[in-house]
Amino acid sequence: MIAAFLDREVAREIFGPPDGIVAWGPVGPAELSVVPGGFRLTGAWNFASGSHHASWLGAHVVALGPTASRCAAPMAAKSCAPCCFQRAART
Repeated sequence: MIAAFLDREVAREIFGPPDGIVAWGPVGPAELSVVPGGFRLTGAWNFASGSHHASWLGAHVVALGPTASRCAAPMAAKSCAPCCFQRAART
């Protein structure tokens, strides 16, 4: 479902390769913050359907204040922002 909301280049990066699979799970305790060069997503999710086969992971995270305004449309002080990140980038 997220592919329709991505820039064409980003969608190609994620879904273009044969292993372009995104796994999602329920909202978990997490924090999204702005860092030099992008964002940092920290949190814990105990389940993401298909995560063992995925090359990308998706997460819905509650974003606060200015962080949220860079992740989605203009919104209130609290918002749920969808995020995608490479599975290899998780620690």
